[in-house]
Amino acid sequence: MKPPWKAALFLALSAALTACPSQDRTPPTVRLTSSLQTVSVSGSTRLTATATDDTGIARVEFLDETSSLGADDTAPYEFTASGFTKPGQRTFTARAFDLAGNVTDANISLTVSSGEAPVIAAFTASEISVRVGSSVRFKIEATDDLGVTNLELLEVGKDAPLKTVPNATTLEFDALMTAGGQRRFTARASDAGGNVTTRELEVSTRDPVLQLASGEFHTCALLFSGNVRCWGRNDFGQLGTCSRNDIGDDEPASKAPFVNIGGQVTQLSAGASHTCALLVTGTVRCWGANGNGQLGYGNSLQNSAVGDNEDVFQLGDVSITTSGVKAIQVSAGRTHTCALLEDAAVKCWGLGFSGQLGYGNTDDIGDDESPSSVGFVNFGTPFQPVQIVAGAFATCALDAQGSVRCWGEGSAGQLGNGSTQDIGGTPATINPVTAQLGTPPTKRLFTSAASSYLCRITTDDTVQCWGSNFSGQLGYGNTNPIGDDEAPSTTGNVNLGGERVRELATGFTHTCVILENGSLKCWGSNFSGQLGYANTNSVGDNSSRPTSSLGSVSVT
Repeated sequence: MKPPWKAALFLALSAALTACPSQDRTPPTVRLTSSLQTVSVSGSTRLTATATDDTGIARVEFLDETSSLGADDTAPYEFTASGFTKPGQRTFTARAFDLAGNVTDANISLTVSSGEAPVIAAFTASEISVRVGSSVRFKIEATDDLGVTNLELLEVGKDAPLKTVPNATTLEFDALMTAGGQRRFTARASDAGGNVTTRELEVSTRDPVLQLASGEFHTCALLFSGNVRCWGRNDFGQLGTCSRNDIGDDEPASKAPFVNIGGQVTQLSAGASHTCALLVTGTVRCWGANGNGQLGYGNSLQNSAVGDNEDVFQLGDVSITTSGVKAIQVSAGRTHTCALLEDAAVKCWGLGFSGQLGYGNTDDIGDDESPSSVGFVNFGTPFQPVQIVAGAFATCALDAQGSVRCWGEGSAGQLGNGSTQDIGGTPATINPVTAQLGTPPTKRLFTSAASSYLCRITTDDTVQCWGSNFSGQLGYGNTNPIGDDEAPSTTGNVNLGGERVRELATGFTHTCVILENGSLKCWGSNFSGQLGYANTNSVGDNSSRPTSSLGSVSVT
């Protein structure tokens, strides 16, 4: 047994030890955040430390890599960092102390920017003037003291970038130029500080005219892109703009909308007040006046015009055949239309009163039936056309050997067979006649929807014309029709001073050619100055004004 005094001492010591608290050795937790991840040299950012401890936080000190910046003993524990001397990466520390003296550090790295935006050192295009359908390579080069975080190529007016490259100083992209006109592109560079630099570049995209087609009072252009734009008179919707408003009388032709044909066009032809297009699919679509079925939709009573209050594509393709044979050319006359098919067959529709359709009668076709419901032009003997031309009331075809056959109205000798008899309007005259043109063979045929005469370029690049001639449009120094009671072969070629002819165009009563030397010459009626010689004197109608003496029309 312990002595009583020892027992008392033991109890006292035990009580004293029980009353002494245990020592805190658990450090606080701390997290450091910044109001900005990137701050400019002249800017500032708010550092915030979130610190907790079971016994309490005494204070939080804020430090950089070299020194203490300040302290805060009241939550929220904050410090405003500023006075940066140079750009680069900076590390800050929040050091939390609890009441027992335990310490915990939390770090954060920030980017200090010079405050300057990225520099776009180069923004180039491989070409700044290109044709529709071409590709242009764009290249962007940019620099920044902190590094470029985003490099973008955009087209003005479009929301989504054409290309985006993160964390790069160079961007390259090939852009397909699908639309004509002036197109603006933007290079945009961003850095980590949120600074943005842009730079613009303009590319001119040309959509050149591939073909023109002129009617009586309207003109249409087929562009390289396959689009069609028309201007002029629009009383029957022949412009295809879904209205009857004229275009070009008080606005440029470029303001005309594209005709909504519903496909890519490869060839155009214009009649007096209607227009037809051959599509890349080998189908034909027409619009404008339809009183005689010249559009070929079999609905003249329901639709005397197409394109005046509906889009052209809505009526679809002209039903030319039931076999699916494709068309390779379309030619619009004054009030009739013909198509040459890939198997060399010819189909015509529209007004037929002069036999211009070639079916041995004078019935209109396409007004209340489709062209596919009738046969083809019957040439009688083997004949393989490679070109067709439809005039006012006559039609002619050219074969690969340079021979020409014609049908329809012959009143002015336009059929070229030395007669004024109409061909193709009766069973007895169903077969087209051969135009007596002599040699050399024909290379290309020309007429217009309003005219009753034709011209040809021969294989030796000379010109010969026949038919109506009341204004000297044939170019032989008189106003006598040719082909009505003589063969055109007896008149020879138009005298152009021995120059070879590259291109030819016929109007209502005048004719123009482009010579091999690039000069332009015109003859025929000139009452409105249509010949371009700064006067109103007709040329080619009498021997005192022969075509051989013509100067060049100045157009530049």
